[in-house]
Amino acid sequence: MEQDTTSTTAPTKPNDSAAATPPIDNAEVLRRVSLYLEEDDAIAHTLAKCLTPESARALSAALDSTEYTVHEPRALALRRVALRSGVPFVAFGIMDNAIMIIAGEYIDLTLGVTLGISTMAAAALGNLVSDLAGVGLGGVVEGWAAKIGLPDPGLSRAQMNLRSVRTAGHIGCAIGVTIGCLLGMFPLLLLPSPEALEEKKRIEKTVALVDVVMHEATDFLDCEGVTLFIADHDQQKLWSQLRGYDSIRDLTLSFDEGPVGRVAREGKPLNLPADAATKSVLCMPVTDSRHKVRAVVQAVGKRGDKTPPPSTAADDTDVLSAASAAASFTAADEAALAALCSHISADLEALERTGAAQADLRQTLSLLRSHGDLSPLDFPPARRSSVRPVAPPPPPV
Repeated sequence: MEQDTTSTTAPTKPNDSAAATPPIDNAEVLRRVSLYLEEDDAIAHTLAKCLTPESARALSAALDSTEYTVHEPRALALRRVALRSGVPFVAFGIMDNAIMIIAGEYIDLTLGVTLGISTMAAAALGNLVSDLAGVGLGGVVEGWAAKIGLPDPGLSRAQMNLRSVRTAGHIGCAIGVTIGCLLGMFPLLLLPSPEALEEKKRIEKTVALVDVVMHEATDFLDCEGVTLFIADHDQQKLWSQLRGYDSIRDLTLSFDEGPVGRVAREGKPLNLPADAATKSVLCMPVTDSRHKVRAVVQAVGKRGDKTPPPSTAADDTDVLSAASAAASFTAADEAALAALCSHISADLEALERTGAAQADLRQTLSLLRSHGDLSPLDFPPARRSSVRPVAPPPPPV
């Protein structure tokens, strides 16, 4: 009996590690390569080391035989491009316009009054503030836009450079900044009316005029204090403002009170000499072109040699009279103050008409102090109000 010598080969068991490895998606690998190359071109040298000469030649031949065309994006992708470009500019427009309005108005009411700059110059400075704020807050706005989850258009780098995509981005930016600027005008709803703002500016400039007269004319007339009272004929009152070391106090008198009220009623200057109980007082009306009293300037306490001159008089009354005469306002003081009041009247009328003073009173005071007349000389105008913490004495009543 012949023995069967045919050998049978046992089936080979597959490799467990090979069976556990999932197949590689070549297309996904190439997409990852494209993504990495868009972020960093230098990674191409690292990936090139992983290619064998055969695979490199095969990949190059495949690229040469493939016709590459940049396809125009669909309308949905263009809308997403416009949306992603426009939303950040909505925030920029709101921030830019709101800050410009608030800063410009504040500058107009503060530096505009102090430096005498125009409303357009104040608006330009407000725009500068808003631009600087935009530079500082640009990263915050862009970070916020990235977090809200705007849809990704899914375009390649080549598609993002297409004219249609760039145009969609520009249109989105234009629409976004238009909406943002319109919404950024909301501070106008919170601010007072233009008439109220102009009245506030006029009041601020009037206060600045009061400060100039109080502090500059005091030295000019060589007295203890000068106060400018603004006349309100509707309410029959006179208003001024006193600045102390740490406070500002409004002072209101009626037309029936004291020498100031008398000058406001009669429209004539009043010079009261000093005596043993009161200081000397000089009140001068400020009249407009219609001879209406617009304000009253009051000077108190003429300085001078208050030591009584040597006298052989037996009566002390003569000695006191001599001392009082030395500390009273003279006719030259009246003439100088009258000239100053004419310029104050011109400034008040200019403030009422245009909201700006016609001339700098410091120049007028310098002319009067140096030459005693109003001849035109080249005096540099002061650029800011001289406000010193000196409280003038209250007017006698």
